[in-house]
Formats: sequence, C-alpha cells, structure tokens
Amino acid sequence: MAGLGTDRLNGDHLRVSDGDGRLYDSVDGGRTWRPIGVPAWEESDLLTVYTAAFDPYDLDHVVLGGSRTGARVTFDGGRTWTAPTGLSVDGTRANVFSAAISPAAPQVVYAMALDLAELNAGAPSGGRHIYRSDDGGRHFTPVVDQGDGITIPNGPLLAAHPKKPGVLYFVWGTGWASTGTDIYKYDAQRGGVTIAHNAYDRVNSITFNPANPKVMYLGVAEEV
Repeated sequence: MAGLGTDRLNGDHLRVSDGDGRLYDSVDGGRTWRPIGVPAWEESDLLTVYTAAFDPYDLDHVVLGGSRTGARVTFDGGRTWTAPTGLSVDGTRANVFSAAISPAAPQVVYAMALDLAELNAGAPSGGRHIYRSDDGGRHFTPVVDQGDGITIPNGPLLAAHPKKPGVLYFVWGTGWASTGTDIYKYDAQRGGVTIAHNAYDRVNSITFNPANPKVMYLGVAEEV
C-alpha cells in the first residue's frame, strides 16, 4: 500500500492506493474494498509507486509519486490521471519519493523528488529538491535544493502545516550514526529554510495540536 486517505465527514469511508497506482474504496471502515478508476500508469511505464497523498477534504484528489516517470495526479477519483510538469529539467525522468497535500489549502502540494537528469549531469544538488505546486499538483517548481547544510534523502517525511499553506516541515536523520535528526522548516513567505536539531535519531512522524498548531508532536523510532 502506497498511502491511505480518510473522509473527514465519514470515518468509515477510506481510500488507498496500491503499489501499482490503482485506487481502492471502502465504505465500511476497511472490511471490504472495491477498485475505482483506472491505474495511474500504463503497466509498461511503471516500476514502483513510492507514495500516495490524499486531499484531506476531497478523496478524489490524489497525488502519486513513482520511479523514473515522476508523478500522477487525479481530481476525479482515478478516472483520469495527469502527469505533472516541472519535476525534471528535461521534462521526463524523476523519482518522486514523498508528497503531501496542504490541509490549509489543498491546491498547494509539496513533493520530494530526485531529478535523474540533474543527477546524471552532476548538479550540485545531486538532483534532490523539495518541490511546490500551487495548482493541485499539475505543475511543480523546486523551492528547496539539497546543499548548504540541507540534506534531502530518498523519501523524507513531509508534514504540511495545518493552518499555513506556505509552511512545510521535512526531516533528515538516521538510526545508526547517533546524529539525531534535523527538522527543516520551509517558509514560502520568508523565502528560506530554518533548521532545528533534535536529539532523537529517527523522527518518522509529525502531527500538530489541533487547538494550537504551534505545538508539534514527534514520533520517534527508538526508545524514549
């Protein structure tokens, strides 16, 4: 399973994407499932689906990230899919490892991708970027590059701020080097990234207090 979405108005209504880019729907809390729409990729084009991000207000809006062929976005529950632009300098090859749809403004979508053309060309960033879309995932623009103290691994956790569509948190940390975790905050209004270091080695989930989004809760993959 590449991702799970839940209906905010009906807790029994769920959507998932499988590893082949096909959506499934459940209206009984996951006891039974039915396929909906069509696969996001032709079978000959797809290698791996890494991630699926569901719009928290509209389960028909989904962004999938895949290997080599970039991403796909649907606004009609998988009946039709569109290949986004902007994820690669040559317009073709990118691995999209992570994606997040802003709960504050669902037309804002963030993704982490590896531009394979830049990687092969020896770009200073190694082809690693955080991208932003302002049209629901149809077109992306790189907003954060790897380098200058920022490490962007494959598949980093992306946590969009619940009230500020211009704010995204992402992380870098390992479970074997005892280096802790860097928690990066991208702020579109300020036009930059700030870094806060956490002593725990692997932060693998972030959520926000619904009454006070300034309070963040971190899930860590080690004993505390």
